[in-house]
Amino acid sequence: GNNVRYFITGKYGTSGSKAYGFTYKNDAGTDRFLFENTTNCNDATEYTGSKDYDLGSGTWFHVAVTQDMSAGVPEFFVDGASIGTSVGNTSFPNCGSDYTIGSISGGGNYFDGLVDDVRVWNDIRTDAEIDDNKCVELVGNEAGLVAYWKLNNGLLDETSNNNDLTNNNSAVFDTENA
Repeated sequence: GNNVRYFITGKYGTSGSKAYGFTYKNDAGTDRFLFENTTNCNDATEYTGSKDYDLGSGTWFHVAVTQDMSAGVPEFFVDGASIGTSVGNTSFPNCGSDYTIGSISGGGNYFDGLVDDVRVWNDIRTDAEIDDNKCVELVGNEAGLVAYWKLNNGLLDETSNNNDLTNNNSAVFDTENA
């Protein structure tokens, strides 16, 4: 529907616990990616920019976003290629929300699609790194990798950081394509 955000992943909850989130939204008929982050965990104007892109349905895509914190510039990628940058904030507050995949923390804004292989890095991935690794299952000890969920019938973090997730709302795993 129009003006509904479909949450892909991030640490984003209700007011007071909004940190950052990677979302897909139909904005008055235009499909776009958003990378949202706030400076105070509460800001009502959390959108930091958008990039138009229609994912359609029935096809797997690799989607990614990077954020240059010094410049406040998110860059969006689909299938390993940059689709452009936007304007953003220059901080990520620690707002206490849980890291989630497929909905905001506490539920809601559910992503209507399949998600596989979610990765969080503490450095800005280059265009080449994103493209070279988009179809590669990682080991879990790569430099800069702080969380990695393969989603192969479980929610365990494959890094040594033990950022294991809890299955809420009975999410199911597709073992046919694992």
